[in-house]
Amino acid sequence: MERPDERAVRSMNSASRTAPRWLMTALLATAVCLGALGLSAFLEERGWMTPIVGVVGITAVAVATARTWVTSRALPTMIGVLTAIAVMLPTFVRDDSGARAWLPTPDALAALGDTVAAGVNYSASTVAPAPVTPELAAILAIGFVMVFLVAENLTVSWGLAGTAGFVIFAPWLAPIILSHDVPFLALLGALACWLAVLGLAHRTTMSTPPVGVAPVMTASVGAALAAILIMPLALVSPAWGGLPTLDGPVGSSTTTVTRLSLDLDLRTSLGERSSLPVMEYDTSGARPDAFKLHSLSSFDGAAWQRTPGTEQSTVSTTDILWPLELPAPEEASSVRVDVSLVGLSEDNIPLPTTPRAVDIPAMVNYVRDLDEVQLQGQESVGLEYSFEMYPSMVEPALLVDGNGSSTVVDESFLALPDAMDAALLTQYTQDVTAGAETRLAQAVAIQDHLRDTMEFTYSPDVSVQSDDAVGDFLESRTGYCVQFATTMIMMSRTLDIPARLAVGYLPGTLQDDGTYVVEATDAHAWPELWFPQAGWVRFEPTPAVQSGTAPRYSTVDSVDEAARAEAFQQLDEEVFPTADANPSPQETSETAAPVAQDGDTTKSGRWEQWAVVAAGSVAVLMTVWWLAVRRQRSRTGLEEITPDVIWTELHQALPEPFRWADAMTPREAAGHVVAVAARETPMSPQARGSLTSLMQCVEDFRYAAVPSEVEGTPSQTVMREWSAVVVQEARAINKGARATARKSR
Repeated sequence: MERPDERAVRSMNSASRTAPRWLMTALLATAVCLGALGLSAFLEERGWMTPIVGVVGITAVAVATARTWVTSRALPTMIGVLTAIAVMLPTFVRDDSGARAWLPTPDALAALGDTVAAGVNYSASTVAPAPVTPELAAILAIGFVMVFLVAENLTVSWGLAGTAGFVIFAPWLAPIILSHDVPFLALLGALACWLAVLGLAHRTTMSTPPVGVAPVMTASVGAALAAILIMPLALVSPAWGGLPTLDGPVGSSTTTVTRLSLDLDLRTSLGERSSLPVMEYDTSGARPDAFKLHSLSSFDGAAWQRTPGTEQSTVSTTDILWPLELPAPEEASSVRVDVSLVGLSEDNIPLPTTPRAVDIPAMVNYVRDLDEVQLQGQESVGLEYSFEMYPSMVEPALLVDGNGSSTVVDESFLALPDAMDAALLTQYTQDVTAGAETRLAQAVAIQDHLRDTMEFTYSPDVSVQSDDAVGDFLESRTGYCVQFATTMIMMSRTLDIPARLAVGYLPGTLQDDGTYVVEATDAHAWPELWFPQAGWVRFEPTPAVQSGTAPRYSTVDSVDEAARAEAFQQLDEEVFPTADANPSPQETSETAAPVAQDGDTTKSGRWEQWAVVAAGSVAVLMTVWWLAVRRQRSRTGLEEITPDVIWTELHQALPEPFRWADAMTPREAAGHVVAVAARETPMSPQARGSLTSLMQCVEDFRYAAVPSEVEGTPSQTVMREWSAVVVQEARAINKGARATARKSR
């Protein structure tokens, strides 16, 4: 018979063997979260770690708690799955009003599925370092939760801690194999956690039957799941974009210099590619999106031909070189780039695709209609020069359909070749751009369609045979940058948007010393579209696997920003019509970068500083006075239902996409509402009129000297009716947009 003290010792020993199970769960969760840091080389910022740690951490607590109450192998894991879903819903899902989805309703689950699908598409169409969107963060969170649950089940339920290591370290394969910088301390921490789990698993006495076939199958499935999870993450790696990196024929790899070939025939596949360095550069800020060398406008259906420029002028270091005269930029907005052409033999020099000023120790001419800087009497090999680029001078607000320039665009930029089936391409383009009302919206729609990896495939090998290369490309859906760029150019021309081809280089690769190196394999081609207020603007239809991210001004958000600017201008003209909205060409400056006369700069700067101080002081005093008046009116009970109150109620009642930022003025907010509606269907005259009338009441109330004395202010009943009309139409438009999006999937 066993004595009481012996039973106590046996009970203590048993407890010491089973207690580490919750600790193993915690260590596995820690190792998985550290594994997320291994992907930091592929992502631009670290904010994405918060949802991953939150979802994995809460799931781990739920699983550990379940294991203290049940002995089932599968039930704690199922509880973990349900917990992860419950945590991810409020983290990544919002309803029309912007509220978090706390309950797992069918609509909320469908919205979470939409978010995950969007994240998968995004990861498949971008390259590292990728900006982290909520959709990408969602698939990262799901991936690491699955890694944790599989590893935890293998370890705690089946005692296969060693096999679980393959799952835990699967996320590290991408940074290790693809030669990215691996966070050593995070990797060391994950390894320490796994070794601790191995030790604890060895001490734990398993009361379940011996391991059989089922654990082996579970381990195999777990490893397969981990491999699948790595695939979308590896798609954002620069190594994938580095495979097919040559977008045009270049010089032989046996030479020490190279030259871009302008014999661009869409029926020809890319040949052997050289990795010869062509240029090196250092930048004081952001790198250029691309380096342009040549422009081509004549296309016969299968090949491009170069057209010489006509508008040549000498270059001064103070000149802002751009096809249009734009407002003078602020010095703080420029980025200096120092360039050395180590292996490039060209008559032109590479320049960024934004306005720039060039400082070069050579005789050069600027060809304005081609936007090229041509060397005079020498080649480019060994040349060193610098330029100041001004990325902020090309803004979405300038990419509107206006008459901002008197420059006449040559008809050749609208020509369609006889060999092309123009009618078929026109219909195809109209289908792609359906609903796009502005030139920018149409351009972005075409660009995003061609960049969609579910529709088109980047490949250096083409099978075009006929003289209608664009038609063949749209059938095969396979090609390299010249096919993608040419197709966007021809599609744009069917919409009467002037377009041409630009040839140059992608921005190259960052080196350990902080400089960039551009190789011959970085040769590239892209379309340029004409905008009356901005000039020739670059777009990027080639999929991200080769070209990287699209220009910042060519996104859906930029379309909204441009539409807001245009809607704001239209509202302003409706409320405050002017006799002469656009200045005549004679009223504009004749120089791209005006230079102050000697001795005037300091004096002008001082007057500007005093003007800013004075204006700021007046603004502060007026704000204090206005707040005092509002406070007094509130005390006397006069501020019960005001236009401002109804404006706030309108903001809260609108669906999420229609809500404006708090920093917007009433006029900017109204422009935002009109622009968002225009993405689906323009607002009715009644709703637009109601919005404009309410906006004017709010402006009168906010900015009149004494708001209570504003004459003709409508009653609160009328203003609420205006608000109700706007809300009803906005909700109907938003509901239709959601229904259309679901049908398209």
